[in-house]
Amino acid sequence: MPNKNIDQWFNPKAFAQPALGQYGNTPVHSTTGGTFLGPGSIRIDMGITRKFQLRERQTLEFRAEAFNMPNHVNPGLPDTTLTSATFGKILSAGDPA
Repeated sequence: MPNKNIDQWFNPKAFAQPALGQYGNTPVHSTTGGTFLGPGSIRIDMGITRKFQLRERQTLEFRAEAFNMPNHVNPGLPDTTLTSATFGKILSAGDPA
């Protein structure tokens, strides 16, 4: 699906409930162990320190840290419950911190 978004990560009309007692034909993804690949995650954390020598026995340390530098939303995985009204939609996001 070329235009994936949080309202339709995959085409829900491409799936149907298999017959009772039968397995479906959707493969298990080799890297995730699940059926679908999610949107992924982008996170860049940075830190910088600098020590300044004040006197022979004294130093001053400056430290700055920044988390989630690109301020990017990391969407969760899509709902994969076939009978759900939200099947194929992403309803969650990762922790921004």
